[in-house]
This record gives sequence, C-alpha cells and structure tokens, in this order.
Amino acid sequence: MKKWHIRTLCILALGVVGLVALAYRPAFETDLAEIPPFCENTAIKLSQHDGNNDICFEYRWDLSKCSKGTILSGELQQNAFDLIQPAEWVIKVYTENGQLKANASAPVLHAKDTTHSVKTRYFTYFKPPTLHYSPNGNRIAEHRLHLCCEITITPTWWRSPITTKAEQILSIYPTLGCADIITPSLDKEHNKLIITDGEEAKLPARFCGSKREQILQYLLYEFADAALSADTTRLQKFYANAQMYVEQLTTAGKEWPYCWEEAATQARRGAQLIEQTLTIIQHHNCYDMQELADFINGPIFARIFGTQLKKREQINFGNDFDFNSQDIDFEIISEEDFYSKEEVGKKN
Repeated sequence: MKKWHIRTLCILALGVVGLVALAYRPAFETDLAEIPPFCENTAIKLSQHDGNNDICFEYRWDLSKCSKGTILSGELQQNAFDLIQPAEWVIKVYTENGQLKANASAPVLHAKDTTHSVKTRYFTYFKPPTLHYSPNGNRIAEHRLHLCCEITITPTWWRSPITTKAEQILSIYPTLGCADIITPSLDKEHNKLIITDGEEAKLPARFCGSKREQILQYLLYEFADAALSADTTRLQKFYANAQMYVEQLTTAGKEWPYCWEEAATQARRGAQLIEQTLTIIQHHNCYDMQELADFINGPIFARIFGTQLKKREQINFGNDFDFNSQDIDFEIISEEDFYSKEEVGKKN
C-alpha cells in the first residue's frame, strides 16, 4: 500500500474518532447547578398580621418524583425530570429577626444515562403577602414561596437538548405554623402540566386528620374568609362546594354532629369557632347580601355547623343588631302584635 493511502486512512480514522468524540461531548462535560445571585438570600419582612409565632421546617423535594401540585412547563413529552437520578432539593423555611426566610441547597443532578450532561438552575422567591380573615375576625397573612427548578439535559449525537421547569408554590401562614402546596388555575396556560397523581408533599399541612376532618376545617376557614371579605364570587363557589361536601361526606339519617361520623368532634369545634364569625356578620347586617343570610339560615349551613348556634337564629337580612348584644335573646314581634299590644296599653 502506498504511503499516501496509509496517510489518508489515518486521517479518515482520526476524523472518525474526532467525530465520535464530538458526538459524545456531553458525556465528558461536568454536570452543573447554580442559584442566581438574586435568589441566594430569599426573605420577606413580617408584619403584625403574622403574629408572634415562630415557624421552622425543612422541606425535601424529591426531584425525580415530583409531588402532587407540581407545575411542569417546557418540554413535557420527554420530561427532563423523568430522566434524572434520584435527588433531593432541601429547602429550610424559618422566621428570624422579623423576617420569613428560605434557604435552599443547590444539588448537582445527574442523568440516568451517564452519557448525557445535566445543567440545573434553582430559583426561590416570595410574592407579596395577602391577608385573609380567620374565624375570630382577625386578619392573618399568607406568604407564597415559589420554588423553581429548571433542568436542561443534553443527549449525545447532537440530539436536541431537553429543558423542563418544575415549580411548586408553598402557601405559608406563620401565624398558624403551617405550609401547603397550592395549585393555581391554568385554564388559559399553554404548554403547562399539573401533576395530580404524585405523592403528597411532606409539609406541616394546614388541614389534618381524616378527609371529613380536613373538609370541616376547610369549610370553617373558607366561609369565614369569604363572608367577612364580603366576596360574592367566593361565596357562590363556597355554597356549591359546601353542598357537594355535605352530600358526599355526611351520613343520611344521622343528626348533627354524628352525621360527620369520626369527625363529629371536629364539627363541634367548628360550631364553637364560627360563633364569632356570625357575630361580626350580624353586626354588619350580612353585608347587605340576602343570599348570605339565607345560606346561614339554611339546611346546608346547619348540616355543617349545627342548629344550636346562639347567633344563627338572629341572622335576618335587614335587621342591624348591636355588636355587643350576642348574649341577648331577641323577641321577634310582628307589626300586628305590636299595634295590638299598644292598644291594650292605652286601655290600661
């Protein structure tokens, strides 16, 4: 074989080796993870609506098995989170020096296929707090902590990179010492997916116990917040949900609170706490909402909170009672009775 033939074959062989090496370049790249500088110190100032209670918990997000309520966006047909090895993202949430803080780790992720490279970016930030009414009429702050993890996996052989972002929104109430994942409505959102079949996140949940107990707690707080806010839209939704839960979870033929079965004690507790809410609603004359007054005096409300409430029988649209008259038994006198008694008084 001539020398130039050998030289040509060597050049071709080196070219093939170089081409293969270039195709497998992601296999030789180091996996990286970063947190942008503006997310390194995630904190928000507390106010009087956060109470004096301290909160401190550690949340471990298993990125290879995202929990229920996680929002995915980007490449969804071949989800990048399904292609990584098991890994936890640890976030510590706590109060300190008048601030609510979140410190997050930045674990380096690795692909199941070790020839793929992985670049990860972590974001954490608080949104401005919102205020909600509690059953006692006080306003408490809800802080929403956004946790975002964006993964880009680069396969070999010049295949297109796969980028998927996962986001969780933690609803945190320092006053109540609780945190839950919440999921916003995505009706108009494109290229986004909410995980509904994952495991529940391990957080200090606001509502606990059996399903009936959790629903009773939800109905108590949701009614208080919607009613005391005079929010007609939320009240309309609450009326529908309340009816649905009563039909699904209570036992027909059993009196309150036993119709709630194992949650009977929780039903009694709710009835005690709702008294202050009814006092405030009464003072404000049901906020001039006839439907609210009708609901309070209706069968669904009675099935949730019972019929023995001190204030319930005094809720009548169009009658403005004094705020401090909660222990007074009012006698309802018709116009006919009033004038007949007046005539008797004149005769005497």
